[in-house]
Amino acid sequence: MKKLLVLLFSILISFNSYGEWRYITDNVNGTNYYIDYETIKENNGYLYFWQLDDYLEPLSDSDGPRFSSILMYKVDCDSLSYKRLTATFYSGQMGKGTSKTISMDDDWLNSPSGSGGTLIRNELCLSY
Repeated sequence: MKKLLVLLFSILISFNSYGEWRYITDNVNGTNYYIDYETIKENNGYLYFWQLDDYLEPLSDSDGPRFSSILMYKVDCDSLSYKRLTATFYSGQMGKGTSKTISMDDDWLNSPSGSGGTLIRNELCLSY
């Protein structure tokens, strides 16, 4: 089942079927965070959304540097805890260039108060 989900997400990401990325915030490392509001879904009390992270400094990878990533999140709006369901890392800025998709198997996570992730999840949960 996990392999099927990874394949499905990989196909969706490779077609760049996203709407418009809207800037939300940045962090002290210069990473800019964007959300595709057209893809936000609520199901059984959880919020699902795609987030693009655009890095000022590239991440290291065995296949070369990665300057951006697109991740799918599942958020529990009662606690603001989250899971990353899938992540695709790109060699270029803003989700461009060669890609590498990985399936995430996170437990529920929490960000520090005042962090970019907490700001994003709080804003989305209040809106939906």
